[in-house]
Amino acid sequence: MAEGTQKVTTEVVSFNHPLYLHPSDTQGEPIISQVLVGAENYDVWSRTMTIALRGKNKLGFVNGTCKRELQEESLREQWDRCDAVVLSWLIRSLSKELANSVIFFPNSHLVWRDLQQRYDKKSGSRIFSLHREIHSLKQGSTSVTTYYSKLKELWEKESSLMQIPSCTCATSKAYSDVVQQQKLLTFLMGLNEAHSHARSHILLLFPLPSVDDAYNMIVEDEAQRQLANSDVGGFPNGVATTIRGRGRGRGRGRGRGEKIPECTHCNKKGHLRENCYELVGHRPKFRGNKGKQVKESVQGPINSALVEERPGNAPHTSQSFTKEQYQKILDILQKDAEPTILHAMTGTGAGPSGWEEEDGWSK
Repeated sequence: MAEGTQKVTTEVVSFNHPLYLHPSDTQGEPIISQVLVGAENYDVWSRTMTIALRGKNKLGFVNGTCKRELQEESLREQWDRCDAVVLSWLIRSLSKELANSVIFFPNSHLVWRDLQQRYDKKSGSRIFSLHREIHSLKQGSTSVTTYYSKLKELWEKESSLMQIPSCTCATSKAYSDVVQQQKLLTFLMGLNEAHSHARSHILLLFPLPSVDDAYNMIVEDEAQRQLANSDVGGFPNGVATTIRGRGRGRGRGRGRGEKIPECTHCNKKGHLRENCYELVGHRPKFRGNKGKQVKESVQGPINSALVEERPGNAPHTSQSFTKEQYQKILDILQKDAEPTILHAMTGTGAGPSGWEEEDGWSK
């Protein structure tokens, strides 16, 4: 590999040599999907392009370590070919306006350096803007995965602007732990209140988990919540609520807050004027008529069989009962029928009102 002051001494270019061109290394296709539009996405673009060029073993062309003058005379033409391919990759990854501004640069290294000077500005205003975006980011209507991915992207941008010590000393490790704890708190603060219980559980753990572990816990909580909302008691979502709502309408009353209709004719609740029994007549099986039907069915044959005492006449009866016996029978039957009649007329008593029928009529 020809880097620094080292020169190539052989005309044979091996697969691992930076001047080697694979058949897939063509000028027609870009090597990354990112398109540089300006300072707002330069960090992501440069990082993506660096990775792609390193994979192609062509990073030395843009960072200046693989120079033309360091190659032997017989390989300089090959260098020109490789640099043209790299230059094409760079131009195809720029917006139209940026591509026009660098199209006349002689080599890929000058293009890379020009873009770096224009957009790689580690200024205080950029760091402040990025820091504010991180701490104002909320989950909102997005999923936990989308929210966390966006947060990770902002953290990577921040780390590229603010160099964090990477040595293995105790001080560096303590600083790294503080940074990780700050990331955990930022992630938890941006979550929706639906995850408040899971968040409280995480904060009670000692030691505090890493931000990645906390993310996995919240994702599990989100999955359990979605499962509970989509399947309640073995019924699809919404069905259980409908069943419970129907169940409240049975029996003594209706759901809380539900308005009960009132008849403007009899002033009783549970029906409207057009369905009032006093106007349209009672149904044959209406329980309010039972007492009346019992009384009439008893009094009719008894009264017809009662003896009319007329002076000088013998009692006319088809039964062998005396007048006193008939009266006792009538009193007993009336006593049994009166609670039913009274309950049907007034709607009072221990049982359901006389106006309550299978269709939900109530007083």
